[in-house]
Amino acid sequence: MSERLTLLSASVLLVPALLLAARDRPSFVVILSDDQSWVGSSVLMDPADPRTRSDYFRTPSLERLAESGIRFTDGYAPASTCCPTRRAIQTGLTPARHLYRTDRQAWQSEFRRQLNIPGMLKRLDAGYVAAHYGKWDYRHDRPTPEEMGYDESDGYTGNGTGRGRGTGGPAAAEDPKLIGHVTDRACEFLAKAGDPRLPRNHPLRGAKGSVYEGGIRVPFFAAGPGVARGRTIRTPVTGLDILPTIADLSGFGAANLPSAVDGGSLAPLLRGQATTVERRDDFLIFHQAIDRETQSALRLGRWKLVKTWASDLLELFDLVADPGEVRNLASESPERTAQLHALMREFLSDVGAETRETGD
Repeated sequence: MSERLTLLSASVLLVPALLLAARDRPSFVVILSDDQSWVGSSVLMDPADPRTRSDYFRTPSLERLAESGIRFTDGYAPASTCCPTRRAIQTGLTPARHLYRTDRQAWQSEFRRQLNIPGMLKRLDAGYVAAHYGKWDYRHDRPTPEEMGYDESDGYTGNGTGRGRGTGGPAAAEDPKLIGHVTDRACEFLAKAGDPRLPRNHPLRGAKGSVYEGGIRVPFFAAGPGVARGRTIRTPVTGLDILPTIADLSGFGAANLPSAVDGGSLAPLLRGQATTVERRDDFLIFHQAIDRETQSALRLGRWKLVKTWASDLLELFDLVADPGEVRNLASESPERTAQLHALMREFLSDVGAETRETGD
């Protein structure tokens, strides 16, 4: 097998691995973990902040991966929940362009026609083969891994697969040894007790389903040939960058991707040739609607704007000085707030995103 690059982004996925290989070309492994918070491993995600590792979980394999390559302190999932993240990583398109569009029903068939990771590599070289193992669960239009170009997979897996609900997988019976039952009861107790010593995402604010940092910032690592060992990079990166990075490293060329792709290639960062990522927009944007509370967030440099649409609330944070998003600077910096708000509104309008804005 040829040289291999491993990318790990801990977003909201049940540890699926994408395996892509072709003779005499780079091979790629993309690993994603489920509901793992930024501080949910024993890797110190920010070497300057001792709070950014778990004092409970021990993840030696992740520690070895981090030391063998690059850890990104500011890595983001494309969305704060499962399904939109999975769909976005495959295509490099932010969920505002597909799952949260005002015409979502019409766009479901359109989504199947978008260039994705296996389709791109097979267009480059028919010798590439691709496999997807673990949770798939695209919902809505329910395309299968095979329809999306994978040669081998676990099929259309979902939340119940492997949990003993007649779907097969590692759990042969419902809740063997009552592991799930006991764990659920213990977690419910701790949640009700509100023990301040056990905040899951501290020092970040929020959790899954929120566009605050606790809902979208995740562990993010890269290792492979030509990737310097033990580096830490503070440049914001996202799961949307995975497709352009593979395009760049495989020889397909990030410049040959559709213009609507929101991610950018991390290859120059991995090679030490750049300190920024070139994307179609200078900012990262996160958006959710329709199935959940409508919220948007936009990050530009050190600044982040969060909008809660139902209340028309705008919050501005300096993520360098305040990664926990404690101090809302919107009233102190009205011009910056207005600038980021204008960028957010223009982007969401251009892509046809649902916002349910008050007064519309």
